[in-house]
Order: sequence, then C-alpha cells, then structure tokens
Amino acid sequence: MLNDIGEKIREALLGIVKSTGKITEEVVGAVKTTLKSTLEGIEDIGGKSFEIGINAIKGAIKGVSEVGVTLIEATRSLVKGVVEGVVGTGGDVVGTAKGAIQSSIRGAAELGEDVAQVAVKAVQGAIDGTKTVGGDVVKVTKEAVLEAVRVAEEISGETGSAVKNALKGTIEGAKEIIEAPFKKKE
Repeated sequence: MLNDIGEKIREALLGIVKSTGKITEEVVGAVKTTLKSTLEGIEDIGGKSFEIGINAIKGAIKGVSEVGVTLIEATRSLVKGVVEGVVGTGGDVVGTAKGAIQSSIRGAAELGEDVAQVAVKAVQGAIDGTKTVGGDVVKVTKEAVLEAVRVAEEISGETGSAVKNALKGTIEGAKEIIEAPFKKKE
C-alpha cells in the first residue's frame, strides 16, 4: 500500500501540471487529497510517516519531471502538500517532513538539479505545511534544516557546504541551528 502512494501522486500531478503548465496551489491540494484517500484505513500512520514522506515525494518528482517542471519550481508545494496530507491522516509532522526533505534532495542530485536550492525549497515547504496544520514550527524548522544538511553531506562534502550556505542565507534561524553543534560551551 505504501509503495502505491508515489504512483498515485504521480498520476494526480500529471493531469494538473499538463493542463496548467505550472505548479499552483492546486498541486498542494492534489497531493493532500491523494494522500488522505490512499492512507485511509492504514494503521500506525504516525510510525510510517518518514517512509510515507519519502514515497510521496518520489512519485511527485516523477510526475513533475515527466512534464518538464524542475524540482526547484515544484519542491516547496510538493513538500507542503505531503506534510499537510500525511499529518491530516494522523501522521507525524517531523517524520513526514524529514522523509520528504530527504527524498527531494536525493531526487535533485539524481536529476542533476541544484541540490542547495531544492533543499531550501523543501525546508520552506515543510515549514509552510507545519504552519497550515498547526504544528510546532520551531521544532520542524530545526529538524528540517538538520535533515537537509545530513542528506546533503551524504552526497558529498561540497554539496553539504552548498546546502548549509543556502539554508543559512534563506531560512530564518538556520545559521544558529547549523552552527549550534560546533559552538564551545563556556
């Protein structure tokens, strides 16, 4: 069932993006609606949130890339829709955000897109979705930034540095989150 999520989202997005030619708020709604209907009846969605986030974004990436939309254009809306959809069915906001961010960054690397810009858009989407569902924005921001950096560093040190710099320059509080583990305690 969880493996079907990506394919269902890909199919939903193909129709919308083909007709509009761009990413709109309608995409967020389609992702959210598809997740809600697909996840109905699944037990322990909270424990599966990370995996659901990964599978949902994989399908979304396939869908938008098939119609020529870049991840930089799409990621913020896609991640927002995934967070809203999974949390709306009882999922965990942090786990969902981390899974969606991980999948977005890995997808960008595989497609040769600007990983740093996609990472920023993914973190912004997680924050947007968290605000919409009334989650802990501070906690999600911290976890999202750390996950983006962790995944980027797994790709390469250079990618990790680029993502850190992009996040520090764009996401409020990212500089402190990234530098906190390295500060000496007085």
